[in-house]
Amino acid sequence: MKLDFKNKAVLVVGDIIKDSYYFGSCDRISPEAPVPVVRIARGTYRLGGAGNVAKNIRRFGIETFLLTLAGDDSVCSDLKKACLEENIKAYFVKSSKKKTPEKIRVLSQNQQLLRLDFEDEISSKSEKDELRAVVQCFEQLIKRHSFNLIVMSDYKKGTLQRCNLLIKLANKLKIPVLVDPKGEDFSIYTGAHIIKPNLQEFQNVMGPLNNEKDVVKRARKLAKNLKLKKGIVLTKGAEGISFIGTNDGYVSITTPNIKEVYDVTGAGDTVIAALAACFTNNIKFKIEDALKFAGRAAAVAVGKLGTYSPSLQEVIANENVYFNETANVPTKKLVKRLSLKSLTQTLESCRKEGKKIVFTNGCFDVIHAGHAALLKTARQCGDILVVGLNSDKSIITLKGRERPFHKLADRIRVLEEFECVDYIVVFDGKTPINLIRRIKPNTLVKGGEYAVGDIVGAKTVSSYGGTVKTVPMVRDLSTSKILNGFSKRKKR
Repeated sequence: MKLDFKNKAVLVVGDIIKDSYYFGSCDRISPEAPVPVVRIARGTYRLGGAGNVAKNIRRFGIETFLLTLAGDDSVCSDLKKACLEENIKAYFVKSSKKKTPEKIRVLSQNQQLLRLDFEDEISSKSEKDELRAVVQCFEQLIKRHSFNLIVMSDYKKGTLQRCNLLIKLANKLKIPVLVDPKGEDFSIYTGAHIIKPNLQEFQNVMGPLNNEKDVVKRARKLAKNLKLKKGIVLTKGAEGISFIGTNDGYVSITTPNIKEVYDVTGAGDTVIAALAACFTNNIKFKIEDALKFAGRAAAVAVGKLGTYSPSLQEVIANENVYFNETANVPTKKLVKRLSLKSLTQTLESCRKEGKKIVFTNGCFDVIHAGHAALLKTARQCGDILVVGLNSDKSIITLKGRERPFHKLADRIRVLEEFECVDYIVVFDGKTPINLIRRIKPNTLVKGGEYAVGDIVGAKTVSSYGGTVKTVPMVRDLSTSKILNGFSKRKKR
């Protein structure tokens, strides 16, 4: 699948939401009521709703525009700033009668304890002028710019109340429209190229489903009733993604078996964004490849906490994920190894989302309990754990010709099995100092056999306010001692 996103442009229309996150410790129950008490340590916010769709598309390197209806408030100001930081060309139609939607999530130890939603009920009467302004702005944008595609992200917050009119305007200019629908009335999406409901949304409209054959039959009927140009993409969670064409087209893939599903928030946004990215190349793009690309992107997103927008590099890094056609064939794990260039780009995005980066390094030649303790403890020091792994060449230089005991590819496979490891980057030098300077971790972690002052990179990390921590050794374990003991037994 060859993807070329140069000189491509997409317009996203829909409801923007501020996704706010507050992280803290929770170790007691309130004396006032049987509820947990969370001591908030930090907070951050991200683009949600249509904003998250736009951010996902922009992360693929596509020029991205966003049109949304929002309130004239501080939440809107925060979202405008976030769009600017992501280089999204955002157009906000403001309403003094409306609150900009915000979802506040409170988390402790990566577990969501509470969500607070701040939003208004939709009132078309009170927003008549604003809805007219949305249509006018939309018409001006599609005439002024050469969009390859339009994505409509409906969260039923008011922006797409005149969705049918917007689709008609787009069709006049022959601009394909992809819709992520919501609610029980899909007639407002009549004339779109593709709509992408999830299975629950589809059942809400079409009623209970008996089997896959029934799904295809009803989807094809719905596609024809809505006069869709291409058909329906149906996301089914762990069961995969299906495309049901208006005529006879049908493709279904299963998604990878993902060991680490941290959060499915925004996964649908990632899927519609990935599909849009594929179709900017050509709306006749092979649908199976588009579904696989979308599945890979979603697999990356659900492996992260909160709404997450994977970069193109992350998705490409997982390109060897095997999407099997039958449920009985096992799938491969997601690849965690990234090049330094891809890693720094990914970490830059993580930092914008308020995530703390932890770095540790080593040969990890013969994995033992000490390594497991080091990695697990290191991950608890932040949100993202990056492991710097010595190359075979580096280990030979440091340890001699008899090492490494296990080659690089095998050492990577073992590290990928650790849920606490987010990314792996390989280095050739004697020390990881160049990696540390490029990655700039918030926390540097090493085993307790090192004094803090002797740890490579400690001065660098401390110079910009980072922290350096050591993890006590487990029963005085070390790879060298294990291999020496093995060698002595062999001689006997």
